[in-house]
Parts: sequence; structure tokens; C-alpha cells
Amino acid sequence: MIEFINFANLLIKREKKYALDIGCGKGRHCNLLASKNYFVYGVDSSKGSLESAKKITTKNKDRIKLINCDISKFKMPKGFFDIVIDN
Repeated sequence: MIEFINFANLLIKREKKYALDIGCGKGRHCNLLASKNYFVYGVDSSKGSLESAKKITTKNKDRIKLINCDISKFKMPKGFFDIVIDN
């Protein structure tokens, strides 16, 4: 986890600050990235996990968008995200 935090801190200096968390589960990484000023898209196919994520991401809810879908069906413009993580 320390390496992940250090990596996120390095990227914070970039102009764009958009992150994609594939398989975001309960939102732990979404919260961390949002606290580092990223706008985060958390994608998971489990409705139950996303319901749990909603509970712990309330502090950063204006920076986190949780999406229930299969990642193979998730479409965004090429190059939109600055960081993509897959759990």
C-alpha cells in the first residue's frame, strides 16, 4: 500500500487528475485517490460491493463516481484516465 500511495503522490503533479479503479470493490482505493485530488471512476460488477463502497466514500462523494457494470462494457474516450488500477 505504501508504494501505491507514493505513486499516487507523484502523479498528483500532473495537470489531469482522473483515475479508473477496475474492480473497485468496497472503494478503498477510490477513497485514497480522491483524497489526493483525483476524480475517480470506480467500476465493479458487484452491486453489493458498490453499496459498501457508497458507505465509505461519502466524504469524497463529489470526486467519486461508482459504476455497476462489467469493465468490458465500460466505455470512455481513449486517454481520458491518468491512472488505471485493477484489483
